[in-house]
Amino acid sequence: MIKPGDRVTLFSDMRRKATVISLERNKSTTWHVGGTAGSRTRALIKFDDDTEAVFYTNDLMPLHE
Repeated sequence: MIKPGDRVTLFSDMRRKATVISLERNKSTTWHVGGTAGSRTRALIKFDDDTEAVFYTNDLMPLHE
């Protein structure tokens, strides 16, 4: 489980390391057979080069430094 303050990296680019600033849960608009999906969690992260971005937590991997 990722929480604010955790160090993370992107699955798509593991060279970029960041810190989670905040988390936000949003309703999913995806429809499945039998109903809708639950909510999704987005994370505001700050990279080590001081840029910020928002990613779904599914795209993040915890760092154990």
